[in-house]
Amino acid sequence: MNTEEMNVGQRRDLEVYAVRLAVRDYECDQGQVVNHAVYLHYLEHCRWEYVRKYLKWDVSYLLKQNIGFVVAKIDIEFRRSLVSCDEFIVETRMQRTEKRRFHFRQEIYLMSGDEKASAKPVATADVLVAAINTATLKSETPQVLEDLLYGFPILESTGNEI
Repeated sequence: MNTEEMNVGQRRDLEVYAVRLAVRDYECDQGQVVNHAVYLHYLEHCRWEYVRKYLKWDVSYLLKQNIGFVVAKIDIEFRRSLVSCDEFIVETRMQRTEKRRFHFRQEIYLMSGDEKASAKPVATADVLVAAINTATLKSETPQVLEDLLYGFPILESTGNEI
C-alpha cells in the first residue's frame, strides 16, 4: 500500500496524522465501487500507522507485554463512493476518553490533485478502541501502557461520544 505521511497540529490529543492511499481494483465490487467493508481496512491500517509512526509505539513490544487493542464500537457515515484508482487520504486523530479507551476520529477525503483544499469528503468514522491484556482478555491498563500514554489526558465525557 502506498503511504505518504503528514503530521499536523500542536496538542497530542488533537493532532492529525494523515496517510495517502489509492484504491486497488480488487477492492471494488461488481458495481465498480469500493465495498463498504473495505473502508474498515483503510481505517484500521491508518490507526495502526498512527500508533506506529506518530505515537512511536512499538506494536511488537506491546504484544510481548500482553497489551492489545480491540475495536469496541465503530460508526461510519458515508458521503460518496470511491472507485478504482481513486487517490484519497485518511486523517486520524486520537483522544483518550477513559483510562483504557481511546476515541479515534477518522475522515476519508477523495483527492483531486495534491491540495487538501480541493479534496471531497468520502466518509467520517468514530472508532472506540479498548486496551486489553491479551493473556487474560480483560480490559486492563498496565504501567507500560500508562507510560506510553503520558501526555494524553483523559477527556471528560460530553455525552456526545459514540
